[in-house]
Amino acid sequence: MTLGVEAAAGLTAIYLAAESCQAKGRVKVVDTGLAMGASLLLSPHNLALFQARGQLSREGRCFTYDTADGYIRGDGCGAVTVRCMMEKKQNEWAPNDSNHFFGSIAGSTINNSGKSASLTSPHGPSQQEAMVAALRCATISPLDVDSVEAHAAGALMADAVEVGALSHTLRKLDDSVPLCLKAGKGATGNMMESAGLAQFLNIVLSARWGIMSPIVHLREANPNLDFVEDEPVQLPS
Repeated sequence: MTLGVEAAAGLTAIYLAAESCQAKGRVKVVDTGLAMGASLLLSPHNLALFQARGQLSREGRCFTYDTADGYIRGDGCGAVTVRCMMEKKQNEWAPNDSNHFFGSIAGSTINNSGKSASLTSPHGPSQQEAMVAALRCATISPLDVDSVEAHAAGALMADAVEVGALSHTLRKLDDSVPLCLKAGKGATGNMMESAGLAQFLNIVLSARWGIMSPIVHLREANPNLDFVEDEPVQLPS
């Protein structure tokens, strides 16, 4: 199956791969799901179009949560294999005997921006709705989430809207527990179709090894993030 949903392609592929491995209804279950994402900018012609739209950074960097004047494109290719951690043996569920798991997906969901100001403008309520649905699917509390690998492509208002949605959804119950926000696009650029997949691997490896990569090019906070001082949000530098 080929997906054409631009920067959401990598995460959408992971979502569909995970769904295909689960026993739901009468759909045939696959043993292993493979999610791939690739983005190669082989011609400079599209850069002029991106620049005309005002999407590219004039400074040639992704200054996420900083000046956030746009993003730069990056090339990337990656793949993730997904298997169920439990398998049915003699009508009983038992742990899968595979010892190659790097991490686990507790729950996932997917939606769209809904009715927003424009085609590319962020929509905070839709982001909150997606997070709440994922938490319910995983049967965990918002306070169980310690860190988030955010979309954070380096847009002034979009980054602020996303931080507000994350803080409101994950720390509304208790603001004494800090929430750490990561942004991989500062280091790799916006790899579009493979960006979500790369950031997924980033957060999986961070949880596996207990090391959190900092946000690159973070010098001065985005002026639209004034509420960060009053919210339990941390930006690792």
